[in-house]
Amino acid sequence: MPVKREFKTSLLQVGRVRKESLKKIKVPEDENQYMGNLLKEFNSGWKWKFPEAVFQFGICMQEFQRMYLLRCLYRRADSEKKFLGWKVPKFFKDFSKSEDLESPFWDISSVESNALEKKMLQSGLFSEDEGQNANTPLREIKRRAEFQIQIDELFN
Repeated sequence: MPVKREFKTSLLQVGRVRKESLKKIKVPEDENQYMGNLLKEFNSGWKWKFPEAVFQFGICMQEFQRMYLLRCLYRRADSEKKFLGWKVPKFFKDFSKSEDLESPFWDISSVESNALEKKMLQSGLFSEDEGQNANTPLREIKRRAEFQIQIDELFN
């Protein structure tokens, strides 16, 4: 009869990611220094073995009273990073509300999207040419709306 063994999960908890309280998040006072550090990390050379990688960072836009989590997707092409697109998977904080928004993709306005894209472009996270062909929140919303119309037409 086989011996029944117990699987110990306590060892797995050691490297577990801890979720920081949103109250501990601080808005950087010197935005230029923050963006400089961000770009230094971005340009330091990525040693990934996958064909695609995500560069994730936070950015505060005082004019919208929001702090965003942004994800930029890149593909490795001839040892260079080719920009594929970006999205806002989560707001860190909406300063005008007490609760945090978990699904901002649908809550982001075209004005916000354009301002975020402009800031990323000015920072050098992608070129203007790459931005023209990339997937953005506004393009994704349009694509999903067109797809929904096609689905609705199938069932009508």
